[in-house]
Amino acid sequence: MATMTLNDRVIRSLSVDSGVQDFRDRSFRGFGVRVTAGGTKSFFVIYTLGEKRRRFHLGRYPTVSLGTARKRARAVLVQVEQGEDPQGDRKAERRGETFDDLCKLFLDHYARPRHSKKWLAEEERIISKSLLPTLGTRKAAKIKKRDIVLLLDAVAQQGPAIANRTRAILSSIFSWALARDLVEHNPVAGVPKPGKERPRERVLTEEEIRSIWHACEAERSLVAPSIQLVLLTAQRGGEVRAMRWADIDGQWWTIPRAKSGRSHRVFLSAQSMKLLEGLDPETEYLFPASRGKAKHLVTPYPTVRKIGKAAGVADWSIHDLRRTAATMMTSNGVSPFVVERILGHTDNRITAVYDRSSYDQDKKEALMRWGELVETIVQKEE
Repeated sequence: MATMTLNDRVIRSLSVDSGVQDFRDRSFRGFGVRVTAGGTKSFFVIYTLGEKRRRFHLGRYPTVSLGTARKRARAVLVQVEQGEDPQGDRKAERRGETFDDLCKLFLDHYARPRHSKKWLAEEERIISKSLLPTLGTRKAAKIKKRDIVLLLDAVAQQGPAIANRTRAILSSIFSWALARDLVEHNPVAGVPKPGKERPRERVLTEEEIRSIWHACEAERSLVAPSIQLVLLTAQRGGEVRAMRWADIDGQWWTIPRAKSGRSHRVFLSAQSMKLLEGLDPETEYLFPASRGKAKHLVTPYPTVRKIGKAAGVADWSIHDLRRTAATMMTSNGVSPFVVERILGHTDNRITAVYDRSSYDQDKKEALMRWGELVETIVQKEE
């Protein structure tokens, strides 16, 4: 957090490369401006009431001038001196707030405490670039379904993926506001996704598998064995990177709560166990984070790109390895039903609830065969 004397020239020059940053006014204690990577600049004042330290949003610059923001801040502090909470029950006031104000509340009270830095940066970018220019000054409670449709139609010109993400963020904002009685309806409800995205269907060739495997062997980062383990187990990259030694019993790894919402058992082939031998058993996680607040590795995009470049394999992702494993197991005689059990896909049939482990032997045999096939592929001479 930087401290400086704020004036219009200084505020116009403020920028941040990622996330958000607060800039405090040296001449007015508690007063400052928050700047996002998307270029949004919002005034705030910090006050303490009892033992609680709180932030009060004063408006967005330049819609709210520096002089006006300072006047609002002084009024807030006068209320605090009188023992009143300026935020209090603002239900009636909030129903008259602009969409810009609603986005600020959403980011401060919901998104920032819960979302990853990567997704938060994407939300802030879309809000700043796609939503606020059109809806920012509108009263949030008066935005209608037609307004959402027109906005999404315009964004869809940039591509179906960005349009769908924009809709998802809009829906999250209004759903959150509706649950807190800040608006009376969600105008996004009933608006279909504006774009049809084509799912990736990339399946690597044996030559690409071999090249990526050897590139991983030359990479010293823990990202490399986590990538190899995704290929051998056909599990999701995030689940592999979050593996704990406590969840491994012999050659069985139990994912406590997979994406399906249920625990999921995965057999570790001889080839998988060999990878584990090179990891530190004294750590809680097999792939602990080396820096930052995360306990284990997170999405390793730079290393993935580095490995792809070294392997000479373009346009690939870690998830492609999971798809490749499933496709090759099926093409080599493994029942599609067993492959679905290996992948941990949800089975909503009644029998599935009571029969989660009955396919362990089938999964074991399939993953043993798959491990041997991967070994044959990577050892094959060029």
